[in-house]
Amino acid sequence: MPANYLDQPIVLCLFGVIQVLGLISAFATRISRRSCRRSASHWVFFGCLSLVAMAAILTVGKPPGCWLTSGTTISLMVVTAVGEFGRPVRGSGW
Repeated sequence: MPANYLDQPIVLCLFGVIQVLGLISAFATRISRRSCRRSASHWVFFGCLSLVAMAAILTVGKPPGCWLTSGTTISLMVVTAVGEFGRPVRGSGW
């Protein structure tokens, strides 16, 4: 394998698929928050999160800025999965 394996089209396509799968799994986790399949979507999310993290680690030493795509995907995945975007719930008060 050449030193800069990101020149290979198949590797670039695989890299893109990993990023898209990561974002899809984050949205699926968000959607299935109140369903009976929540556990399965969490496992898929964590699997995709580790794939995106490995892609980020493998691209750190490559051409400048190559890891930014994976870093951005990781950030979006985490914010999408744990963010509360609805109206705030009011407490009962004292």
